[in-house]
Amino acid sequence: LLDELQKESVKRQLANILALPLLPMNKIIAAFYDASDLLITINRNFQTFVDYVEKTYIISPKFNPLNWNHYNTLSNRSRTNNHVEGYHRYLNSHMTAKTNIWKWIMHIQKDDEQTIIRLEPENKQKRSTQPRKNTNLMHDISLSNLKASYEQNIIDIKEYQRKIRVTSYSYINAFENNTTYDDND
Repeated sequence: LLDELQKESVKRQLANILALPLLPMNKIIAAFYDASDLLITINRNFQTFVDYVEKTYIISPKFNPLNWNHYNTLSNRSRTNNHVEGYHRYLNSHMTAKTNIWKWIMHIQKDDEQTIIRLEPENKQKRSTQPRKNTNLMHDISLSNLKASYEQNIIDIKEYQRKIRVTSYSYINAFENNTTYDDND
């Protein structure tokens, strides 16, 4: 399969599968099967990968698409859970290992108040007020504009999918550039 991964047609279908979280919920299944059918047509050995994705994310999934789909958050929320990991790090640095339950409750209440105060302007402005890297901001604006174009019927689902596929190519390129192919792995 390593030779197949160099082909543009394979990269395109892998990018389509990686871009599934950016599609509307009602388009995920058809897009998955379009891409997976083409992959299997190119090389039957992709069947194991396709079966894994299908079982884990698509049909009777281990991970519900509601939890990994970001289409509805493209315009106003972060697409990652890094903020959750940061919050856990924050809690661990501010709480001792065996904190008194009342101190923990008071800390959580104080933190909850601060979060509510921070979220009020975000909800009014319908965008995050947290500072972000300019490249991430531009990327999000681009995705938001694509979503708007699709929803206003300026572009169809195929064109939308073609344009969001660009996002997935960066992951494929990173994989190619940072992986050593060793048959012993």
